[in-house]
Amino acid sequence: MSTRISPRSYQTLGDFRLEMVKRGDVSEMRRQLDLDTAIATSCFTMDGVKYSRKVFASVVDDVIVVCFAGDKAGQVSLKATLDRPGDFSTVAVGNDALAMSGQAQHKGKQLGVKWHCHVKARAKGGTVHTQGQSILIADADEVTFFITSATDYNKQNPAKPRKQQLQDQCQDTLAAAMLKSDERLEKDHVAEHQRLFRRCSLDLGGWDKSKVPTDERLEAVKSGQVDPALIALYFQYGRYL
Repeated sequence: MSTRISPRSYQTLGDFRLEMVKRGDVSEMRRQLDLDTAIATSCFTMDGVKYSRKVFASVVDDVIVVCFAGDKAGQVSLKATLDRPGDFSTVAVGNDALAMSGQAQHKGKQLGVKWHCHVKARAKGGTVHTQGQSILIADADEVTFFITSATDYNKQNPAKPRKQQLQDQCQDTLAAAMLKSDERLEKDHVAEHQRLFRRCSLDLGGWDKSKVPTDERLEAVKSGQVDPALIALYFQYGRYL
């Protein structure tokens, strides 16, 4: 690191938020991360409908993919937004996308990279439209969101930011990714992840507790139980990160 750092710390790009339009009592909530596929899944039941949300970050297509579906037709109604703690502007792009942009800074000082983030929705069934700074999904069977971003950081010469149009770069990335089906995007992502991730394995012995929730295994270790396989899992989780 140089003696003068601008800005003074790394910042989050932002937060992608999904809000259910229909509300009800939620049960059977389960969150899971599959280290072998690098896919995070959340499942729950509400008013007799089983919902699932699947998320992965594809280096192949340079997008984060968020798939949200219900097991009954026409039950997915969502409000999607983009924001961050400060210094940003979000606008609707067409009927199915949002663009957020700004410059990393600390209250107008310590100016850092300029950045742009773009999210676009693709639904099966139902309708998609933008309203203000939100994407609204109504009565869809499922919806897939594509998220990508770009900055003006110049790796070859950080003192001279890149001049490319960040919005155009993001739109081109999304256009290319959306030529693929959800299944193809996932297959390409998993193949590239496993090409690297499966190069290393770790076996510390112990009996297989893969069916026991991780939070329960952690509590058991805190109470004095021995779980070598949990240490191996933690090692692989670090590699995933």
